[in-house]
Amino acid sequence: MAGPLDPKEKVVKIDYSFYRNNTNSSEIDVKGDQALLNQALEAFSQNENNFLMTVYANKNYLRVEENGFLKRVYISNYIENTAYIIDSLAQNAYPSYPVKSHSINTLEETDTNNEHLKIAFFADTKIIAGRTCKRASITFDNTETIGINIWYDETLPSIVWGQYSYLDRIPGAALEITSNFEQEMGIQAKIISEIQVPLSIFKIPLNYQILEYNEDEFLDEQEVIDVQNDPAFAFSNGYHWYQDQKLGLFGIRDTLDKIIIEPSFFQIESFSDGIAIVSYKQQQGAINDKGQLIIPYIYDELHTSNEGMIPFMELHKWGFFNVLGTKVIPATYNYVGDFSEGLALVSNGEKFGYINNTGKVVIPLQFDYASSFEDGEAQVEIDYKNFSINKRGIRIRD
Repeated sequence: MAGPLDPKEKVVKIDYSFYRNNTNSSEIDVKGDQALLNQALEAFSQNENNFLMTVYANKNYLRVEENGFLKRVYISNYIENTAYIIDSLAQNAYPSYPVKSHSINTLEETDTNNEHLKIAFFADTKIIAGRTCKRASITFDNTETIGINIWYDETLPSIVWGQYSYLDRIPGAALEITSNFEQEMGIQAKIISEIQVPLSIFKIPLNYQILEYNEDEFLDEQEVIDVQNDPAFAFSNGYHWYQDQKLGLFGIRDTLDKIIIEPSFFQIESFSDGIAIVSYKQQQGAINDKGQLIIPYIYDELHTSNEGMIPFMELHKWGFFNVLGTKVIPATYNYVGDFSEGLALVSNGEKFGYINNTGKVVIPLQFDYASSFEDGEAQVEIDYKNFSINKRGIRIRD
């Protein structure tokens, strides 16, 4: 979730869409899984407002939001030379590839094991999203046939993350990345703008655990989820999820295999309190265990229901739905935690406090730091002094 109100950071925001060079790929016969992937990606990108990826970057920070099949968020702090993958579903963070230290005077590269790559820079230029870009190519084998083409703008902040760690060899931001085969496919920047964002979007959310990360295990875990037979995905009335094999999208069928909801969802989550979060294009909504859409997929972000309350983000503010899909607490907070023991941690400024499930502030927003309640107690901090409070906000121990 977005953190509490922070000092603002001026960043470059870049929205990327799926890209195919049709002039080179019209005669290529793509078969099998790759063809299905291409169809799904193109379906995702048919709407010009759909983006596979959104990046926020300046010389000190980076946030990459992948909006495709695996909705992941990468954050990097170049000042501290740290990088993490954020898993909002599990509320975990995983150390990722460190990237360049973007000091004003020097670029200090860390070890990303990319020194073996062969890179070539070319004089030709291309206009992408209104920016003049230069071309580079990177090859990954001795034959110099397996690699990618990159169009980059060296006047923009460098963007390096996760599986794209090889971009540490490219000055500035890559605005188009494609294979260098006849069938050129990849991503391309569509909209570039300068905006102000809260510093908290580059930080690990409160109460998230930092765990060791294994890319292969993470992908395997995502791929083996069986929504047909896993009890965590089971509807209460016999309905079942199904996946369109051409588009790779999920829908819902009844017990007679009649379509209840057309295949539209790129991602579904397991049921919690009888509610499953679904992702449609770039937005999120929620379905109950009877297959009814209770929250339309028009919201920036939804989180798993806890104690019957579903956090949602709208226009960069947070509020809560209940499990009936009623908006019981409007989106007015800069940060909200999950409900725990009847109270939720919130912030609307630089201070934290607690609300109940009707939205009433029961413990004023007065703390510099605070945790959720557990066993009737919460840890808080004021002026660097830590102590425990009870659910009435009374100090009970240092």
